[in-house]
Amino acid sequence: MTEDSAFMSLELTEWSQSISDSGLGLMGYFQVASSPVAELSNGTKLSGMPIAVSIGYQVLVLERGIGTIKLVDVTPDNVCANADLFLRGPHYDELWKHVRQGVYAECELGVYVAPVLRREAGWIWNVSERTSLFILSGTIRFTLNLPRTGGHL
Repeated sequence: MTEDSAFMSLELTEWSQSISDSGLGLMGYFQVASSPVAELSNGTKLSGMPIAVSIGYQVLVLERGIGTIKLVDVTPDNVCANADLFLRGPHYDELWKHVRQGVYAECELGVYVAPVLRREAGWIWNVSERTSLFILSGTIRFTLNLPRTGGHL
């Protein structure tokens, strides 16, 4: 087995925006859609796992990458995680604008995470060694709702 990074696709279920005296807050609630990281080292499957993603305005100095995903609960019947993702100002502002406008049909967050272990069957998150992964990079993709006229685009 070797340690490496892998892609994880998360589908949005809900956005939450807040404004307070301490600044802007943006939280996305996602579920693991598809991922080469198919399971935890204890055999728990990741498909459908809920992840609450807090998105910060400034990039903090992290050991690696632009954020982290941390397991909150791991039982045979339940697994969930929280994530912190940090964006540079212009990227955060653009994301805030898209969420505020809300004219999209779907939203997907794609992240590269590490460290994961490569096995013959795919990538494994080794929870016996660590309950968090680094988010090395990410992409947020919006699918827009286009107005239809006369049955044509």
